[in-house]
Amino acid sequence: MYVPSTPSASATAIAASSSRQEIRITIMLIAVVILFIICQTPTACILVYTAFHPYDDQSNQGCILVALSNIFNLLMSINSAGNFVLYCLLSQKYRRTFVNMFCPCLARKFSIFTQKDHYHYFVFNHLMKLIIE
Repeated sequence: MYVPSTPSASATAIAASSSRQEIRITIMLIAVVILFIICQTPTACILVYTAFHPYDDQSNQGCILVALSNIFNLLMSINSAGNFVLYCLLSQKYRRTFVNMFCPCLARKFSIFTQKDHYHYFVFNHLMKLIIE
């Protein structure tokens, strides 16, 4: 007689942890895509508009388009900086790695990193020394 086995508690915990991690990654990906669309769409619209409607730089329309282009270029820069902020807010692993690489004194002070994180930090430092020298 066949009796179906039930998953063990550890297998269930691993599956739940994996599911939570997938949800966090999905949220981060959606946030990055939304930020990209918000910051890149105005520039794309201006580029399409100017491709089909030539303008004189000295006209009112030209001045407005140049000003808008500058503002939209700022938005594109904000997109890049925003990605960093989103990664820091939504990914504990990213925060850990960032602090480990750029603020190792904080990592040691608060002891929030595992042995594996310290190993990666030291490997990174060693590679950087080899590249610099």
